[in-house]
Amino acid sequence: MAVAVPWALLHAGREVVRAAGAHESLDEARARVDGLEYTRAIDSIREELPAGEAYLLVIGGKPNSGGDYWVRYDLAPRRAIYFGRLDEFSSSTEARHELPANLRHVVVTFDSGEPPRLYERYRFLQEIDRRAREGSSDR
Repeated sequence: MAVAVPWALLHAGREVVRAAGAHESLDEARARVDGLEYTRAIDSIREELPAGEAYLLVIGGKPNSGGDYWVRYDLAPRRAIYFGRLDEFSSSTEARHELPANLRHVVVTFDSGEPPRLYERYRFLQEIDRRAREGSSDR
């Protein structure tokens, strides 16, 4: 801690100075830090999901990679309801029994920096079946 905290503060200070000197907009800074694809995906999801609407959160990347935390943060104040890991679903029938009746959207997160995907509920169920048919771990 004694070494890490001063180093982290120094690093953060350098980043603040660099950002201030770059004269970039908030959108440009977000794209630089998070990547353009991720930033576009978040903006698109924010447009599609009203601020007061909750969504189901599914982890499509490695567990504990942090991607789901950043997506939840970036989509706030929309409420995320954890629904599980994508690789745990083997059929849409199984998933359908667990789905809350009133939620229309599912957001699948991946590893930190990778763009999340927004699905309508029925499209998410189709995606589960497609993955099961193909035996795919593809995203």
